[in-house]
Amino acid sequence: MKTAAAVALALAATGFAAPSNLVARETSNVHIGTEIAFRTDNGGVDANPEVTIDQCFDLPQEYWLRLTSISPNGNIKCNAYSGPGCSGVTQEGGWINREVINLASAPWNFDNRAFSLFCTRR
Repeated sequence: MKTAAAVALALAATGFAAPSNLVARETSNVHIGTEIAFRTDNGGVDANPEVTIDQCFDLPQEYWLRLTSISPNGNIKCNAYSGPGCSGVTQEGGWINREVINLASAPWNFDNRAFSLFCTRR
């Protein structure tokens, strides 16, 4: 009986122990809009969703293939992808690390093509 209790206690203790390699997920925000310069007066929408650094982020449905403006907040840079789960092609011009009020302009050439984002630290 004592052995069974000791084994049960040992299993319970190890089952509740926190793994030593856990790292807190870092988040930031990305300002996104469906109109040039984040305008909302023509029926455009904009938001500032939270994204997890180094993890793919699928855009909210109302932004699918409608993203025109983007501005990574803080100290992050992002790539936009044409498919869900950061699949498909990405924008021209490299990482987006500043406000871009019109993704149709060079060097981006990616207006109304984004479905997901991948953001990382600069």
